[in-house]
This record gives sequence, structure tokens and C-alpha cells, in this order.
Amino acid sequence: MQLISKETIKEKLFNIVVKASNLQERIALHGNGSYQKDKLNFSGSKERWEKWTKTVAKGNKEKFNRRLKWAGLEREKLTFVLADYFPLITELPAWAITLEKIIETAEKTSQSEQESDRDKYFIFGEPIPFEEFYLPFIKVAKEKILATYSNQWQKLSSQAQVDLLRGLLSKLSHIGTATLMKEFDNFRVGENRLKDLLSLRFSLDLSRRKYDSWLNKLLSTSLWELFSQYSVLGRLLATTIDFWVATTGDFLSRLSNDWQAIEDNFSPEQPLQQIIGCKCNLSDSHNCGSSVIIITFDTELKVVYKPRDLGLEATFYQIIDWFNEQAELLSLPSLKILNYTTHGWSEYVSALPCKDELEIKRFFQRSGMLICLVHVLEGQDFHYENLIAQGENPVLVDLEALLHSQISSKQITQKDAFSIAQKELRESVFQTYLLPQWGLNPKDSIKLDISGLGNTEEDYDLTTLTLKHINTDSMQIDYEILKIEDLNSPVLNGVKISAENYLAEILQGFEQMYDFLLKNQAELLSSSSLLKVLKNQQVRFLFRNTRVYAEILQQSYHPDVLEYGIDRSIALDVLSRGFLLSEEKHTYWSI
Repeated sequence: MQLISKETIKEKLFNIVVKASNLQERIALHGNGSYQKDKLNFSGSKERWEKWTKTVAKGNKEKFNRRLKWAGLEREKLTFVLADYFPLITELPAWAITLEKIIETAEKTSQSEQESDRDKYFIFGEPIPFEEFYLPFIKVAKEKILATYSNQWQKLSSQAQVDLLRGLLSKLSHIGTATLMKEFDNFRVGENRLKDLLSLRFSLDLSRRKYDSWLNKLLSTSLWELFSQYSVLGRLLATTIDFWVATTGDFLSRLSNDWQAIEDNFSPEQPLQQIIGCKCNLSDSHNCGSSVIIITFDTELKVVYKPRDLGLEATFYQIIDWFNEQAELLSLPSLKILNYTTHGWSEYVSALPCKDELEIKRFFQRSGMLICLVHVLEGQDFHYENLIAQGENPVLVDLEALLHSQISSKQITQKDAFSIAQKELRESVFQTYLLPQWGLNPKDSIKLDISGLGNTEEDYDLTTLTLKHINTDSMQIDYEILKIEDLNSPVLNGVKISAENYLAEILQGFEQMYDFLLKNQAELLSSSSLLKVLKNQQVRFLFRNTRVYAEILQQSYHPDVLEYGIDRSIALDVLSRGFLLSEEKHTYWSI
């Protein structure tokens, strides 16, 4: 093992931090005069200008200049920002300290210890690409958790602890796989790259000789080299560790503080002793990587942890309870919610089949009632993941997009039937996303209905990138049919039932709820109405489809943009492209 002096380590860390600095950080440092003029290298500046112009404005310089003007950016200053240069930073950020600890841990861990750690952390579940590479990351994360939350961590069974660590592992792997795959490819092929790659594809070698050799070299001596080249990757992985420690610490503290209340509300008959399982990463991540976790107690009780204010859900289900008391109609399902403003706990909903045709009809009648109520409450984004078919009850399980703000748009200038129809649909019940959506646009290329009442198994032709022969010498990128866990469709005798055969029931339920709301309009608009409680609730604003953000994030993990932070900033700035369609600064430019 090669020993590196503390001075050299510090210099390496500062160089990594400098390379990983993003556009905003470079602008701030330039504004403070915090750069070394004698070390400026403009060789890549021109190429970055061209790349940025192409990314943002498809090469249109006039549009690109508008983007700079609206952001208050001056081209002369940006010439320095886009260069390869060395800002004068005097303090290492927290993520750099974490990265140093990770590299140090990797270098101190022997091969036998690596194998022991793998058995300790990864014996559960399917293999994750390059999982052994992340062992020092996992060890550092666990050490940080135990340093502050040791007592709370012990409340979890060994399985639940591994569940949380594997949740972290999945996040790390999602970020690093493309770069590690590129580096492994370079290691395992000889001078005739094309021949060797074809050989790997058609002559499978499921051994791990090359894989283990590459991995051991990387972990024992080459991590400094890896992160000196891919500095942004080092930043992202270390930041993910710090975020995970913070959000997991919040989860453990909240779980400990709320334990008795959880027992009183969700398990009054049986004491809760221990958590035996945690299902992680079940939602989009927000606020430094927080996401939904389903926890399983020793009594088999399942409760859903949501790291946000659940006031909206709590009030919605109070409205449902009020409706069930007032209306002489089919009752609607209600959920228990325990809200603490910063987070909350929700009753777990399991998918159940219907017993007979009558229950199927009641399911769709209730669906029509919910569609009406969600439409009245300006709800959006109620896709298949936000509705669970529990027998004859359609249960909404994520309500953060109720009361959704409307995005204003310029009056339609086109008078063709399609443009007019699009506007009408945007202002109709279709905005709830509970009704089937695909096929409304003639440019739809994917026949996949992911609406709340959609059938994700019909006309299924969506593929995704994946890895085959994971963690072997023949590991390779491939395509597979994307599998969606569909819990939103009612099931009868093992067969999923399509909504299109029950339009009469959906319409009946919609009309019944509509008539009920009209009859009770005065009470609903009174000062004591539950609707008034909704006034100050926190809601989610969906400016773009979340799939757009997911795709852009995924592209930003490509190794080509993980060397310099400025390059990743340029890749992410594709988000500004849509605003440049107008010659005037857009109302939502600040987004």
C-alpha cells in the first residue's frame, strides 16, 4: 500500500473540490476575485461555450444570449468561469471530508475484510451493480449513524438495518454505475477493443477473475486516481452519504419519539417491540434525499413513514369521514394519519382482490366518486402508483398534489381542433390523471397507460437500460422490458379488470358525488367547513412531469459530465431550454 502524506492528501482534496465546483459556485468565486490568474487554462472554454449553446438553445446564439441576459450573466466573466482554473478556496466542504474518510477506509480494509463485510451487508436481496465497490461508503455511513443514533439503530433488527443500508447502496449504484462500467470495460479489454467486447458478449464468462482483480486494485490503491479524474462523481457519492446519514437520523429520531403514538394509533391491542423490515426509496426524493419508507414491526404491522407534512392527507380523510357520515351513498375508504408537520405516519394499504362481480362494480362506482372529489379539489398526478385496489375500495395513498396551482399560459393562437381540444382537456377532469391518458396526443410513441385507472399491462412496449451478468467478468449493458408493479387495477379470479368495461359505474359515481357536493354547497363554503382547513396546507407544485427531471438527472450521471462540475452544470441547464421559446422573460423564469 502506498502511503500518502497529509499535505499531499489535502492538496488532492482541494483539487477534487475545485474540479467539482459547479456553475453557481464558480460565478461566486469569480465575483470575489477568488481565482489564480496565472493558472487559467482557456483550452476548454470555447468547447464549453459551444456545448452550452447547443444544450440550451440548440445552437441558436440569439436565444442563448437571452438566457444569459435573463440570468444577469456577463459573457466576459463567464469566459473565466468556463475555463479550467483554480479558485482560491481555503476551506474544504463537508462532502470532501467524507470522501477522504471513505478513501481512507477503503485503503485500510483488507481483501478478507471486504469479503466479510460483503457477507454482513449484502447477503440479502438481488445483487446490485458494483456493490463491493461501495463497501467503504457503507461502512462510513454506518459509523456516522452509530456515532449519534446508536440507541435508535438498535431498535432495528439486523434485517431492517441491512434494508436501510441496501437502500443507500441502491442510491449510490444509481449514480456511479455508468462511470464504473466504463472503467471496468477499459480494464478488461486488450488492444483490440471491439474484438474483446464482442467476445465478452457472445462467450459468457461468469467468473469474477478480472472483476475481482480490477476491484481490489481500485479499492486498495486507485480511489484517489478515480476521484481526481471523476471529481463530480466523488462529490455526488460523498454528498449522498451525508444526506443519507442526516435523513436516516431524522427517521430514527422520529421513530423513537413517536413510538408510543404509533402504537396507540395503529396497534392499540398489541405492543410494538422492534422493527423487523424497512422498504426504502419508495417515492421521489426531496429535501436532501428524503423519501418514503414502509416499516414492518415484529407484530407484522406495517406503517408508512413520510418525511413531510401530512396535513393535506389528514384533512382530506377528515372530509371523507364527514362524507361517509352525511351521504346515503357507498362509503369511501379512509386512512389513519398521524401528522407532526415535519413528517407523518400513515396506515399501510395492501392490495386485495374482489370477491365477485358486484364488488368490481362498486370499485368503479367509488372510483367515479373519487374522481369527482379530486377534480373539485384541483388534484393532479394521481397516477397508478398513487391508487391501490383494496378489494372493492380504490384507496388514494399520496395526496400531495391536491389543490395544485394552475400554470398560466398564453392564449392559444392556433385554432385547429387538436389545439383547442388540448386546452379543454387541461381544464377538465383529465387533469386529475385518474382517467386513461395515452393516445390523447397523436405524437404518443409509447402505448403505456400509467393513469390511476390505467392498465399498465396492455400494449406494453417500454424498455429500459439494465445490466446483465452483474458483478462478473461478462457484465454488460443490455435492454429489458420495464416491469411495473401494478396495484391499482381491481382483480377478480386472478384477472385484472379494465376500467373501460365499467364506464357506466364510473359515471354513476361521479354524478352521485357531484350532486352531493352541490346539495351541501352552503355547508362546504361556510366558515366552519373542513375545506377551510385546507387553506394553509403544504402542497406540491409540479412544474414539469417528474419523468422529465428523472431523465435529465440520469443523463447527468454520465461519465462525460462527471469530471468537471461546470460540465454537469451545462448538461443540467437543458431545463432552461423551454423558457427560450418566448422572446420575453417568462413569468416562471425564476424556477
